[in-house]
Amino acid sequence: MMFISWCFAALLAVAVDTPRDQFPFCSECLPAGVYDAPGIGFDLTHSYGTSAAHLVNSSVLDLSKVVASPDYTTFLSRLVDAPGPPALTFLEKWRRSLNKKLGRPATPEVGVLADMLLSLRDETVAALSPSLGPSFHLDYVAITGPPLSGLRREDLSDALEYAGLRSWLDPPQPGQGIQAGMYPEVLGEAHAAVVADGNGLCANYRNLFVCWDEEERMPSNLVLVASFTRRALYVAAGVVRAPFDWVQPPLVHTTDFKAGLESMARYGMPSEFWVHVRGRLRDVAQQALASTNGGLTKVLLLGENATNPDFLDALRESVADLVGSKSSGDTVIREAVLADPVFVGARGAAQYARWRQEAPFGCRELPTCEDQRKERVNDIWDRERVRDL
Repeated sequence: MMFISWCFAALLAVAVDTPRDQFPFCSECLPAGVYDAPGIGFDLTHSYGTSAAHLVNSSVLDLSKVVASPDYTTFLSRLVDAPGPPALTFLEKWRRSLNKKLGRPATPEVGVLADMLLSLRDETVAALSPSLGPSFHLDYVAITGPPLSGLRREDLSDALEYAGLRSWLDPPQPGQGIQAGMYPEVLGEAHAAVVADGNGLCANYRNLFVCWDEEERMPSNLVLVASFTRRALYVAAGVVRAPFDWVQPPLVHTTDFKAGLESMARYGMPSEFWVHVRGRLRDVAQQALASTNGGLTKVLLLGENATNPDFLDALRESVADLVGSKSSGDTVIREAVLADPVFVGARGAAQYARWRQEAPFGCRELPTCEDQRKERVNDIWDRERVRDL
């Protein structure tokens, strides 16, 4: 399947009639309410959700953390290693549609996801309203999270709809004039972490074709991403070059609910727990390295317990001899804890949301749009100066 997706992406790049340096212009400028609004990212982890904002001035704010309900943690635990869900039957579609028309969640599972999204929405709005004003309304978000093989795309879409939100990662709709494969439809938590670390971002993101050219020249990183929380250890590793590209090479990954910090009590001794954690970290790293010639070049941390000293020791011991020749294992780990691991995923998702609010789908703004924005800012400054006189 991944090979087929890669081939489709390659054919798409050839099939686009417009040269890459001539990405079509939009017919109108982005509304000020869209361009100036903060890009909002949500990270839906196994035991909590977080939100972050990427502002128009490039500042990034960590906003909220919502502890998950028991129903949420149980639901996501079932989805981690579940087989891919079958297509909805006609009867299932009819029931979901009826529930939505009656103002209810499409399914009980959708209601569980929607509760988390509603909490994140409300706390995000509460955090931003003092600076943006009481009229601030949250509409679009970008969502990331660890892999959930059993999650229906319809469940997340319906949960967002119930929460009054829309996703920047929704696939293009018929009539939009946007070909599939031009924009990502999924942002995994590992890729969001790479973004939050400042890697794989093109400078000319407002011109999609030029951005593609930049991405083709970007160096690849062999990344290990580790999320350590009270409930679980999630580890992913593999080659990442451009995290916002539509097609991504598959990452080796695992989620272990016996390796979360709260699971330590189930082991005879703490040392047995850390032996298990080290083994899981090393197994994923070694599997990723098996198909490459170099060593790990990036280690990125997520999760509320990622800075636990014992966990950091276990991580150092696990990858000490697996890092690339240009870095020591201690240096790689030390660099990995510079940001707050709790909000790393949400920060990466917020970066994508910010891009979408400055770069419309399927076209680029005319140069005059930026001139109009500068004039608008100057007008605001002039009015404020007059008011202060």
